[in-house]
Amino acid sequence: MWMLDEFQRIERGGVRIRDEINTGLHSTFNACPNWLSLFLSFSGKPQPNGLPAWFSPELRDRIGRTKVMILPPMLPQEALVFVKDVLIQLRIPEYIQTSPYFPFGEDTCKVIIEEIQKKDELKPRSIMQAFNAVLQEADPQIEAGEIEIITPEFARRVLADYIVLKDSEEG
Repeated sequence: MWMLDEFQRIERGGVRIRDEINTGLHSTFNACPNWLSLFLSFSGKPQPNGLPAWFSPELRDRIGRTKVMILPPMLPQEALVFVKDVLIQLRIPEYIQTSPYFPFGEDTCKVIIEEIQKKDELKPRSIMQAFNAVLQEADPQIEAGEIEIITPEFARRVLADYIVLKDSEEG
């Protein structure tokens, strides 16, 4: 399995680079006729006829009939489950579970999700960025024993200092 994320950036490279990337992908696909799955993840509005124009005819031919998966932004409850699942996956096996949201409280997680929704969609990246920002600010205080759990007020204060860059501003 080979996953290429942010594949829409192929468009920024110009025709020559786009052609080279497409050629490389369809050549790789030809060289591995069995057991290779390519996942090309990209952002943007869905195309009515399937794939964006920057997929070469050869690559389209290799893809053949496919189902395009569209992942809409999460609902707040889905975002909460996502956060809990990520935190559980990152725990060391010896961790004695006090709360699946630790070092955040569940209320804090809900507040962070609400804050994200004010400026952005509930996408995995925006969720991870917001929680990471809060955790980076809290970590030294947690390590020093100054706070035991990140509160909603702490999260609001931290996120108030952050701006959200849209795709066109990221460069």
